[in-house]
Amino acid sequence: MFADALGMPITVAKVDEAAAFGAALCAGAAIGRYASPGDGARRLVGVGMTYEPNAERNQELDARYAVYARLADALNPLWPDIEALGAASRDRP
Repeated sequence: MFADALGMPITVAKVDEAAAFGAALCAGAAIGRYASPGDGARRLVGVGMTYEPNAERNQELDARYAVYARLADALNPLWPDIEALGAASRDRP
């Protein structure tokens, strides 16, 4: 789905527990062990699968995103009212 949405090949690392591994890579980069999380990944794991995008699915997702973006823009004037409703409910005892 990522490849389809982005319209480009996506290569994933050959690793179990990718979320935990990603967090460890970020920590390693934060303390200077790696120049970046990507640098750490290149050093530590091999390449897994590469997913190629489906052009037809990409066009469908682009069309759906265009509608979503228009909807989000249309809601812009209402966000202050929505925030006020949330604040009012938080202020209740």
